Amino acid sequence: MSFTISHALHSIQYNRTLLKTSILTNSRMYYEHLFTIPDMQVTMKPTTTTAAETQLLWMAESGFTQSWVAIMTKMEDTLLSHEELLLILIILVKERKKYASPAANSVTWNQTREEGSVRTYSEFAPERTSDKLFGPVIAMGHEWIDIESINYFVWVKSGDQRIDLAAPPTVHSVSLMLQL
Repeated sequence: MSFTISHALHSIQYNRTLLKTSILTNSRMYYEHLFTIPDMQVTMKPTTTTAAETQLLWMAESGFTQSWVAIMTKMEDTLLSHEELLLILIILVKERKKYASPAANSVTWNQTREEGSVRTYSEFAPERTSDKLFGPVIAMGHEWIDIESINYFVWVKSGDQRIDLAAPPTVHSVSLMLQL
């Protein structure tokens, strides 16, 4: 997601010596009454000699294990400190079954402990074919995840009013169901 947004931002023509845009992932936010770690932030800061605050433009949050209430609370708290937010994106991922790590002393558990290092994506990812792009991710004899659906919700600021998360989202998916 950050790659796509970064690519889109870099395709916009503007004088980059005057304005710095940044995409931050899992970066801590400290403010007077708030500490949070959003999944993604898009920020903008003037690079002129006059001091200026960084403006938070977009925020994205995805939920695998977080509840809708927890995500909305986090976003509402952020909006209290950042009324300038132009866009909020929430992505909810529903799993077919709840994640469980490999059982202690299982073959997968022992194999990962013996290797002692993190595998690269290509070493870990299961083989996919054109007829099997979705479905459970099974690697090393363990089912790591099986996504049932992905829903997204986007709120876009309109006029001078801050984004109202109690209002219906500007855009949302009906439900992207991943069929096997």
